[in-house]
Amino acid sequence: MPVPSPDALRVLIVDDCPDTADILAALLDRQGYDVRVVYDPCAAIKAAAEFRPHAALLDICMPECDGYSLARTFRRSTELGAIRLIAVTGYADEPHRDRAAESGFDVYVVKPYSVDALKEAINAAPREPGQANC
Repeated sequence: MPVPSPDALRVLIVDDCPDTADILAALLDRQGYDVRVVYDPCAAIKAAAEFRPHAALLDICMPECDGYSLARTFRRSTELGAIRLIAVTGYADEPHRDRAAESGFDVYVVKPYSVDALKEAINAAPREPGQANC
């Protein structure tokens, strides 16, 4: 796998399915992003605090702590609240989209997704924590 450049966007993937997370990580890694994966949603906040991602791709349906709860936790954090949160899910209906927006997600991407859709969502992330991407 290529070594990301120092100015590469950092992306955290949180998904309880290792195969799904690892495939997505490999895909984004090949696109030049600096990627980390967490399979346990309960460990995501600690991982984000250490990794300082520009964007986080969160699965919605996870045990113990679903993506909605995790998004709300990110948004309540003064340190992590500016991370661009991207829901990556198989749920395409409006109630799930509405709930994601209410939970603090910036973008809602439905599986199967295109690489271009993911790149567009990630590339809109603020370049520095706490800053808007103008």
